[in-house]
Amino acid sequence: MSDEASQPPSGPLPRLSPTAAPLSPTAAPLSPTAAPLSPTAAPLSPMALRPLRLLLSLGAGIIALTLIFATIGYFFRDPLLRFASLFVDKLGGVGVAIGFYIPDAFTIPLPNDAFSVLGLAGGLGFVEVAIWSTVGSLLGGSTGFAIGRRLSKTAWYQRVMQSRGAEVRS
Repeated sequence: MSDEASQPPSGPLPRLSPTAAPLSPTAAPLSPTAAPLSPTAAPLSPMALRPLRLLLSLGAGIIALTLIFATIGYFFRDPLLRFASLFVDKLGGVGVAIGFYIPDAFTIPLPNDAFSVLGLAGGLGFVEVAIWSTVGSLLGGSTGFAIGRRLSKTAWYQRVMQSRGAEVRS
């Protein structure tokens, strides 16, 4: 076998048309109902990203969410402000800390930033909200770590890791 035959072809590979013969005797022929391949179309792969399309989708999603929340804020302004005042009157800064503690400690999908907004709209100062948020988040993260540390020593956790640990590690 010559060196030329063992080298991969250089340059762009030729594109096949739907009427082209199969590449090997075991390859299935293309379906007559398949869409024709464009000579300029790039092959699609699961790993191929389209940055412009991704950017446009992201921008449209952000705009849509902003409009939804702006509409909710516009039509429900008074009830939201009353709720924020009630929240601060009943719980104060501790309520903001609890709002940060719960999602951080127990991995509950709760937006803790909403509690910052409630505190600010209810009359707490920015620095006070920032301090209570920090305290709640630090305590919540420490609690979550301690829970995970203790659970990792249980027989149940050891059993799960022995049976499914390879999936987690890979």
